[in-house]
Amino acid sequence: MASSSRRAARPIAAGQRIELADIAVKRPGYGIAVYEREAVVGRVASHDIEEDEILDADRSDGAADRQ
Repeated sequence: MASSSRRAARPIAAGQRIELADIAVKRPGYGIAVYEREAVVGRVASHDIEEDEILDADRSDGAADRQ
């Protein structure tokens, strides 16, 4: 069984609040698990995130910060 992960569905600018529509589910699964969308939705991007970039709230550079 293959896992899935959350990726940016489109470019997300630094300072933008991440919404569900900004997230795409893709395989293979890396980064944030599909069932953990709350870990990213509602956070503010701390840097520009490119389309298709894996979203990982626990990365050392902080893909997104909760505000």
